[in-house]
Amino acid sequence: MVVVSGISVVLLLSLIAFYKKIFNRYISFKYLLVLISLLPLVSLLRQGGYESGDLNLHVAVAIPFFESLKQGNIFPIWNPYVLSGYGYPLYLFIYPLPYYLASFIHFTGISLIDSFKVVAGISYVLSGLFMFLFIKKITKKELAGLVAALFYLFAPYHLVDLHFRFTIGEVIAFFFLPATFYFAELVHDRKKMGFFLLSCSVGGFILSHQAISLIGIFLLSLYTLFQYLQKRDNRIFLLRIFGIFFGISIAAFYWLPLLTEAKFTYLLSSSVSFEPISSFFYSPNRFGFLFQGNRGELYFPLGYFHLLVISFSVFIFLFPFIKKKFTKQEKNIYIICLTCFVISFFMMLSVSKPLWEVLPFIKGFQMSYRLSLFCAFFSSIIAGLVLPKFRKLIVFLILGLVIITTILNWGTRRVIPTITDSTISYQPALFPNNMGTGNTIWLKNLAILASRPKENLQVLDGSAVISEMSRSSTQHKYTLNVESKVATLKENTLYFPDWKLIVNNKYYPFSYTSASYSGLITFSLKKGFYKVEFSYHDTIIRLISRYISIFAFIFITFLTIFLSIKNSKKKTLN
Repeated sequence: MVVVSGISVVLLLSLIAFYKKIFNRYISFKYLLVLISLLPLVSLLRQGGYESGDLNLHVAVAIPFFESLKQGNIFPIWNPYVLSGYGYPLYLFIYPLPYYLASFIHFTGISLIDSFKVVAGISYVLSGLFMFLFIKKITKKELAGLVAALFYLFAPYHLVDLHFRFTIGEVIAFFFLPATFYFAELVHDRKKMGFFLLSCSVGGFILSHQAISLIGIFLLSLYTLFQYLQKRDNRIFLLRIFGIFFGISIAAFYWLPLLTEAKFTYLLSSSVSFEPISSFFYSPNRFGFLFQGNRGELYFPLGYFHLLVISFSVFIFLFPFIKKKFTKQEKNIYIICLTCFVISFFMMLSVSKPLWEVLPFIKGFQMSYRLSLFCAFFSSIIAGLVLPKFRKLIVFLILGLVIITTILNWGTRRVIPTITDSTISYQPALFPNNMGTGNTIWLKNLAILASRPKENLQVLDGSAVISEMSRSSTQHKYTLNVESKVATLKENTLYFPDWKLIVNNKYYPFSYTSASYSGLITFSLKKGFYKVEFSYHDTIIRLISRYISIFAFIFITFLTIFLSIKNSKKKTLN
């Protein structure tokens, strides 16, 4: 793969030289950036699943998600395959946007494996493009945008996420983080679509990764407040605040049920893990240039050139004659980014553990090294502010080193062509059988999850003849002929609000707290013939949250149209 990547670099350099010779000018920075961002994506063209990372797991999770969509569930909740087939409302707690995007692409006939690769590839390119647009907007310099974007694209953690971990939610979050800031700038410039795009990007950010977006939106709010204190523009300030608010509202169908129903699980009981401080500075593999070990162990260096630029920037700001080259706005942005970088780095260290235990809403972060995303963001902005102050030859030399020194990480270590959607769907071992802290509070005996009976509906006591009529992820229908005086039965489905039992078209009481089968649905019937249906309904909170999301999207759409018409009339009168 390194050889292929090297050939790709040579071909790109040849293309740039050919363009210069034919048109007698260099490729614009924006198009050059897009071309360079394709280099680490060549490996995605290889057929098959990955030996390591979460690609195969995401496909396993997406298969029932896609099935649920085909069954008419616009908002899938229940995954019937996890926990040894007892099922779990998995999609209530994991970020849904990657699965919606992959399913949409899969509808066109592309495999789910390739669909996730397409989503990852597009997100990677867009992350660099929107970092370029954001920095260009605030500095008015294309070179600053190019520097920041390339530092962002080739940040070690970005490449680790893309290839070695394949954490699709974080890969998409890498795009939404600069995109939200850029769209906030469009609102400031009074662009017609700025408010709409800001709201949609904030909503998409939350749906791509709940933990990352929590901090990202907090930073965006601080940035909005900072600009308001500088310019005191009430109208722009309110539009930005409302844009963030309605973006949060668009994603209400996801985060509101998550907050209210997480109490039925142990999701928020897990503690945050920490990596050794050395892993943030150096990788012991291939002289420090490979971020994954031979056994799949990962390292998360913040970037050798990223740290070098951070250190150098502090040094040069001590000299007044160099400091004068920076505008007041650039100085303010630099101080903010440096402060945020230091805070993010500190929070990744184990000494910050007491803060993780005290601060609300951040326990779902699980791994502190996820903050590397923000370190990459802030260090890239600092690079975009500092490096363009020097000669272009030095700048492009550093950019070349930033790119080429990561070449060993432009693809996963091994792709297995025999891994396909079909092989994943027929290998239960690839489905997450142990949800860990995702287990429900009613499931007292985890040994139950070791295996599941072949029967979906099982007779525990008495005698009954069971015929299964139909089964989907949210609806199980049977006919029962109870032959004994009383029969006790067990539906081999994990209980979670709001499963309903309907017997002969009437709601029927059941238990999910029995001593022997806590967490599973049990019920009793007297002798006779019955039509039995288990149906998974939406709770009131879920219904309300969906109405909030739909209303928020409709509102911002009409508000955008109204503002556009109003601005058009003003221009006509002028």
